[in-house]
Amino acid sequence: MIGTLGKRPGQTIGQAAAHTGEESLACVDTLVSRAQNGQTEAFGLLYEEFMNRIYSYLYLRTGHTCQAEDMTQEVFLRAYQGIGNYRFRGIPFLGWLLRIAHNLVVDFYRKEGKRQFVLLDDAWMPSPDNPVTMAENNLDITEIRKAMSSLPPAQQEAFSLRFVAGLSVSETAEVMGKSEGAVKTLQHEAVVKLRRMMREE
Repeated sequence: MIGTLGKRPGQTIGQAAAHTGEESLACVDTLVSRAQNGQTEAFGLLYEEFMNRIYSYLYLRTGHTCQAEDMTQEVFLRAYQGIGNYRFRGIPFLGWLLRIAHNLVVDFYRKEGKRQFVLLDDAWMPSPDNPVTMAENNLDITEIRKAMSSLPPAQQEAFSLRFVAGLSVSETAEVMGKSEGAVKTLQHEAVVKLRRMMREE
């Protein structure tokens, strides 16, 4: 059912059909409905559409390639087993997948007894004067991890959902169970702190 994680899909739903945002969402909803009716191929297309974003989110939250790969597989296994229970209710399918991923991250850190941290990649935050670019230019990965670990978990979560998973503010709010205003505040505070820490380095 689920292909090799290391293989990047050639085209996503949106790329293949050149959908607008609304059309892409409708296409995803159609695939979800088909998958709920037992069409394995439809779920495979959902996997190809969202695998990279789920993996990136999990890699950011764990910092380990192998762990992120295993957890990505687990997310889609649980989604496949539970897709019959999925209902939109204001949260898109990607948001539902990210809730599963978030729960796995919480379990991971609870079992490991570790504090949560995140890693950054230059492609994950598109501002020209952002802390990611500064980190890539001035810090090694250990220092980046140290800087990110100083952020409160809620700021880490908001940052990763917005800039890694690519959710909108409203979608992030739904996943986190917070208001849009609270998400905007968390996101802003995280970026300001990171930018300041990178400059201090």
